[in-house]
Amino acid sequence: MGAEGSKLGYVLMENEGVHGAFNRAQRALQNYHENFPGVVVQYIAASFVFPFEAFVCMIVWQISCCIGAVGYTEYVDGRMKGRLPGYFAMSTIGGMVIIVAYKALSF
Repeated sequence: MGAEGSKLGYVLMENEGVHGAFNRAQRALQNYHENFPGVVVQYIAASFVFPFEAFVCMIVWQISCCIGAVGYTEYVDGRMKGRLPGYFAMSTIGGMVIIVAYKALSF
């Protein structure tokens, strides 16, 4: 970019129009990439004891991520459409991991 980039007069990411939709889609994808490794580790740990329940929670999380990503490309607050079911699903998987750890460490 160099000197040519500074002639545009702004540094912020575009938030409206086609470029805004693209930037929001990129941020939605990055949010997914940030959460995915932790989700997979918890899913693997929980699925040894609760295979079907962990699978259902993972499906709910995946669907809510897709709904949130599509909503985010439409407008900024659209990302909240899928958040609550996704958070509930991940909290449930986290609870399963805690139960498994408690039972494994109980003598």
